[in-house]
Amino acid sequence: MKFQGKVLVAYYEPGLSPARNKAIIVVGVKISKKAVLRNRIRRQIREIIRNYKKAGNFLAGGLKIVVLPAVLGSKFSDIKRELEGILIKIQ
Repeated sequence: MKFQGKVLVAYYEPGLSPARNKAIIVVGVKISKKAVLRNRIRRQIREIIRNYKKAGNFLAGGLKIVVLPAVLGSKFSDIKRELEGILIKIQ
């Protein structure tokens, strides 16, 4: 299933077991040629997912997040709001 927002696109594949619970984050070189910026975006998204799971929400399946170029002009709170909205739609 595909869920698209302004700064990212999420693909969700339902899984049968918790062992297949994975999140893949793709931040391409088209976003920024600087690895520091790409890694920062990855860390921010990983933190949002980690906090979502700590709150008792569990995703059984695979999640692939593709970051769009609009993320460069966004704040962390904007990314968090959009990603949490997508994660709620998935459940």
